[in-house]
Amino acid sequence: MKVLQKSFLVLSLIAMQSTGAYAAVSAPEALARRIIASGNPRQALKVLTPAICANPSDLSLRRCYVETLIKTGQCSAAAKEMQGLVKVGLRSSEDFTLLADAYRYCGELRAALLNYQEALNIAPDFAPAQSGMAFCYMLCGQQNRAEKVCKDAMTQIKDDAGRRLIQRTILTLKEFKPAAPTEKLALVDGIRF
Repeated sequence: MKVLQKSFLVLSLIAMQSTGAYAAVSAPEALARRIIASGNPRQALKVLTPAICANPSDLSLRRCYVETLIKTGQCSAAAKEMQGLVKVGLRSSEDFTLLADAYRYCGELRAALLNYQEALNIAPDFAPAQSGMAFCYMLCGQQNRAEKVCKDAMTQIKDDAGRRLIQRTILTLKEFKPAAPTEKLALVDGIRF
């Protein structure tokens, strides 16, 4: 399960990068991303932490820090950091998707789904949010709902990277069969899960 979640996160981040979500990056962020790509996210935290202390207003650097916290399994810290960023005004689809990813890794699927929905309210064709939402439904044992999210996404998304992400999500849905729903979801804030 953890391997499947980590591979999903990698796919989401690749899609965000290819859609231009991370256009300009600082030198510490570029170094951290190279270290992460080499398979050592804990080492990347050692680069990011002092860089954030030196420049706390670099929001791209702080997003990279949140992604790295998720990759190192520190999802509660990632959710807390991302909540702080959203409270100070970051309200893009990428930000809500990253917050939702942190919640999903913490096992808080209801909060994850609400944040994926918020991301989709901002950008209805944002593939990482749609893929994450489908993945949450799959974890909840709602396979049909997950498949519907992917089917709708394929009609909305126009860019190739986003369509590839949804296609990989569809393949994952076909291969993954949860033993039992991990969380029962009901009507929350007018959204039926």
